[in-house]
Amino acid sequence: MSSKHLEAFRALAQTKSFSRAADQLHVTQSALSQRIALLEEELAVTLLIRDKKGLRFTEAGERLIQLTQVWEHLENEFLQDLRGEGQHSGEVRIAGFSSVMRSLVLPTVQELSVKYPQVQVNLLIRQVRDLAAHLRSSEADWIVTLAKIDREDVQCELVGYEQNVMIQKKNYGGPDIFLDHDAEDPTTLEYFREFPAKKVGRALRRRYVDDVYGILDGVKLGLGRAIFPRHMLRGEAAVEILQPRQVYSVPVYLCSRKLPYYSRLQTDLQEALMTALSGGLKL
Repeated sequence: MSSKHLEAFRALAQTKSFSRAADQLHVTQSALSQRIALLEEELAVTLLIRDKKGLRFTEAGERLIQLTQVWEHLENEFLQDLRGEGQHSGEVRIAGFSSVMRSLVLPTVQELSVKYPQVQVNLLIRQVRDLAAHLRSSEADWIVTLAKIDREDVQCELVGYEQNVMIQKKNYGGPDIFLDHDAEDPTTLEYFREFPAKKVGRALRRRYVDDVYGILDGVKLGLGRAIFPRHMLRGEAAVEILQPRQVYSVPVYLCSRKLPYYSRLQTDLQEALMTALSGGLKL
């Protein structure tokens, strides 16, 4: 396979956009399209589909994405060894939901940046429902998610449980309004399914703020109560936990693609992420 064609495919897999991939490679969109067409002709398969829903990869395309990941890490490690560089180098991408990314993953990235200054770590904060797609398309090397992915080409490690508790502003005397991310956020509803409350019942009132830290700020401002991750409450003296024994626990997984080869950088980062997440979530 032509390395030029593979490079074009990898850029397209990462950006999911012909225009952005062309800009990244400093070529025209028509030149990029030609390279992809030649690669499909060379392999005698369809790698991607363009329709009204956007750009989607076929099963063969997803398998080729996996190959380009291995190629990238092999190349970086080979150049490292060739130049006698002791430091890791390269780029990795971690995607996850907001409550763990800022409180647990971001401090780990800061430590890794000091330890491996030549490694570029990019973070993506996404909705849980969108994370699996980012892993399949190679937009993320790891995802931190609440839903285990049952696929032969994906490995998921249980790292702990996000423990959700009911919180309010200290001495709060307002109505039973609960703050959530959006209408599809199931946290509050699942909490009350597990711990039914008569005074809430069917008249559950919710207010949406579209940001997990906005929920915390809203509680501190007295806009309502919230069902909120306990690990994000360290040092938050302005809020209090109601019914501390009523804990709604959700499993958290660290998932990545199964690859035939893992570089030293991938192995070290996997270990660092596992340690940070399991320590913060207390498996």
